[in-house]
Amino acid sequence: MLFHIGPSRPGSRLRLTFLFIVSSGVPALQTAVAQAAQPVKFQSGFMRQDGMQNNATAEMVLASLSNEQNLTPGRHLVSLFVNLEYVDEREVEFLAHPEDGRLMPCLSPE
Repeated sequence: MLFHIGPSRPGSRLRLTFLFIVSSGVPALQTAVAQAAQPVKFQSGFMRQDGMQNNATAEMVLASLSNEQNLTPGRHLVSLFVNLEYVDEREVEFLAHPEDGRLMPCLSPE
């Protein structure tokens, strides 16, 4: 709350009001930074697992993605969908893009 006693000067009152408004947002910024520093955790139960993968696979993948770490280049078993319809499950090779390091799937014409 801002109190003013004495003769009013428009410029000083405006500066004090601006200072008060700006300084009142500082605790909110500090709270946002503190919340962003906490590790992110997801429940992995929603990820479908087949009999060939152990239960820890989903947890490892989600932990990797939540820490903004890309999956490693190499061959990965993936389910292929075209227009939201299941086509097949295949091993697809993923290579790192030479410029930005993002993974690119290498699909064969088969």
